[in-house]
Amino acid sequence: ASTHPIPASTRAGAESPDVNEVLEIMKICSWILALSFVPASYMVYVIDENVSGSLHLQFTSGLPPWFFWFATACWDTFWYLVTSVIMLIIMFITKQSYYTSGRSVGAFFCVVTLFGFSNIPIMYLGVFIFSDSSVAF
Repeated sequence: ASTHPIPASTRAGAESPDVNEVLEIMKICSWILALSFVPASYMVYVIDENVSGSLHLQFTSGLPPWFFWFATACWDTFWYLVTSVIMLIIMFITKQSYYTSGRSVGAFFCVVTLFGFSNIPIMYLGVFIFSDSSVAF
């Protein structure tokens, strides 16, 4: 007995994903995973400051709490923007045409930046949950 595979129709061949498309999806998932560590690293400093009591020292010296959180958020946002620009430069150097051609550059940078802007405030909520920065990271 022998078996013969059923020939693939032209429609089934058109629906199967291209290898390059699968690689691009894997690549962007890797970038997102890597970018999720950037805001998480900002939380380490704030938790250490909260646990060591230096945050309390700043409050007793007359610094209003909103100013501390505002300055920390501005600093972390600035460094996230620097990280986003470096990532975009890497995309240009490696000639990633899906992300650096035409109007996709602005959209890609906007998505990456909004990802950071949405994650940084969430990371600040972790300050009150964790007492050890290595566990929080």
